[in-house]
Amino acid sequence: MSALAALSAPATAQAGPDPVNQPLVDGCQRNPAGLLTFMSPEWVFVNGQAAGDPVHQIQGSATLVHTADEDLPEGHNSYDMDFDVAPDAPYTGLLAGDPSANGGKGNGNFARDQDFAKLHVEWESGSVPTFVWPAEHDRIALWGQWIWDCGHWGQGIQTPTSQQDFQGSLQNTGDYFLPGQIEGPPPPTLRGEQTELHPMQALVVTRAASWSSPQAATETDAFISSDGTHAYAEEQCASGRASAAGPGQPGAPSPIPGLATYGPDFAACVNNTANDLQPIAGRSYSFHIPAPPRPSADAQLTLREQQMVTGSGFTEQVASAGDGVDVTVTANPPADGSPHAFGQRYYVGWAHPSGSSAGVAPAHLRLTVKSITVNNALAEPNPVHPTAAGPPGVGRYNLYLNANGYWNFMGGRAPEPDTSWAPGLGFVHDGQSFDVNQTVDLFVPAGAPVRLDVSGRECDLPRMDPCAATAELADANDHPGEAVASFASADAALGDHTLLSPNHDPPQSNPGADPSTVPPDYQVAYSIRRVVGPSGGPTGTPNPEGLCAASPPGSTGVGSSSPGGKLGGSSSVLGCAAGAGGAGCAGRPPASRIFRGQLSRRRRLHLRGTARPGRCGRITQVRVAVARVVRGRCRFVNRRGRMRRTTGCAHPQFLRARGRSRWSLSLRGRFPRGRYVAFSQAIDGQGRVELRRLRGNRARFRVP
Repeated sequence: MSALAALSAPATAQAGPDPVNQPLVDGCQRNPAGLLTFMSPEWVFVNGQAAGDPVHQIQGSATLVHTADEDLPEGHNSYDMDFDVAPDAPYTGLLAGDPSANGGKGNGNFARDQDFAKLHVEWESGSVPTFVWPAEHDRIALWGQWIWDCGHWGQGIQTPTSQQDFQGSLQNTGDYFLPGQIEGPPPPTLRGEQTELHPMQALVVTRAASWSSPQAATETDAFISSDGTHAYAEEQCASGRASAAGPGQPGAPSPIPGLATYGPDFAACVNNTANDLQPIAGRSYSFHIPAPPRPSADAQLTLREQQMVTGSGFTEQVASAGDGVDVTVTANPPADGSPHAFGQRYYVGWAHPSGSSAGVAPAHLRLTVKSITVNNALAEPNPVHPTAAGPPGVGRYNLYLNANGYWNFMGGRAPEPDTSWAPGLGFVHDGQSFDVNQTVDLFVPAGAPVRLDVSGRECDLPRMDPCAATAELADANDHPGEAVASFASADAALGDHTLLSPNHDPPQSNPGADPSTVPPDYQVAYSIRRVVGPSGGPTGTPNPEGLCAASPPGSTGVGSSSPGGKLGGSSSVLGCAAGAGGAGCAGRPPASRIFRGQLSRRRRLHLRGTARPGRCGRITQVRVAVARVVRGRCRFVNRRGRMRRTTGCAHPQFLRARGRSRWSLSLRGRFPRGRYVAFSQAIDGQGRVELRRLRGNRARFRVP
């Protein structure tokens, strides 16, 4: 049975929108020429101008994770980081279509292809760092703009698995002239547009297996950004929410009456970068991090944090929740016209009462990429891609490595400045080989598999990073193929290996060659070794910075989102930061104490106390929460001295205190008479967070 034939419809009927007719009502125009000239939107909000708040959340598991093979240059500064979410049951209403449409072929998100019953999500790779790029089967919680992808509406769209079937696999898709498609009449039955969350606004990835922690722990990576990219500008302009003068300004563009196109005012609107910014001020993003199974009855829950993106304007609340940790991040970035971002990595695990890590230590592996050989540069003139033109004999490869969730752009950006592992990939000839000899340290939890994935593109399309400067002209990129190696365990992965592209395309010198007789388009030689400590067990030896046990996050291939890059405003991408994996730190977590006899008056509260770091350096931050207790529930006080709405007391809403080892918090406001409670929480230099509620870090008092 084929993979497509094995697909079955969900057990419950779909309540999502109609993908054939509603996209046209909401603003899609199915105008290929307009999409190539900024005269038609590539994305519009589901429900169009009546969309209300278009930001929706989805939870599920990640699959088909990759960087885009190709994108429409008019709407992108960099290639997208793409994946599908297989949604949990409460979120299936975000999917458009009907699996029984078109004689059982389905339509919309239920067209029977590899995306069947999934929601596609995208964000430009220049806007999202690799630390949060997911791997297959990772758990996903994300927020993004619920939209129609107006650039693809044909019946049979899918990326060809091999260059040999490049034309046949794209015939009669309907959305001709566009990257990945060819000219032809619309098919008699339309798949229709699919719904997506694009761009994302917040992405939370809980790893199926943490590659970066030297201790048994659940790893969750969180990234939030107001950078909506060009996609958000198109959505804004097509919905009447923005104009060439900026968001919310008069003069929003309208379609030309009687025509499926806009005028020049639409182009002016979508190319105003002020319209790229997503409004995130006041939004909160909450998620739960499950702990691994408790290894013993006396084990205590632990949390370590690692800052991955610098920035300002975001506050974080964390609290233990029985089987894990609850986190809420609230955004209030400066209104300075720049994008702002938040990036944090969390490790939730268990410790013995002594403070040492509990659970089975992961295996420490060292992956060495030895060499990359390009057998077929897929250069022009390409016998299997006659619609591309460019300098003869030269290919422009982009290749990415994904090793259990560690992502890195291996090359190449040539002729642009390129510090990647194999910059020569950006200007490559048939049969050329590159010595790489770069290593990646990663950890594999007990019982977890090892999966290596190399994928990318051969660049024929212009304008988009990491191959923005190309002299070629084409309707699509070439596809060197995705090479995957899977091992059942860390032990099974040990040894010397060669990863082979699944594509065997005939070379220019012999275009009629039988594919079975030609080598793979590219191959990667690599080895995997176990790293052991002096006792023969696994070790988490830090890197030279003394902070990361595993390798630092890799490059996206785009400067803005790679380590050291500027995401906008005060937001920069970090490499190894404090708290990374808790490397080399064993001991009790930090502890704080609230002094008794606090000053409590109806217009002023003043609390003070101390904090100690245990064995892990110094205290870096103390947070304090103050609440009025009403019938067993709490009204927490905000920074302005105002009471928030009534909630449970188990999730304190902390404020940052002044000082570290000795701290204080003063609040002015109107504080009603009654009973109050205060909680304190310390964080040390290794990112370890005080979670336990003890007598010392909790104080009760009255306002007379």
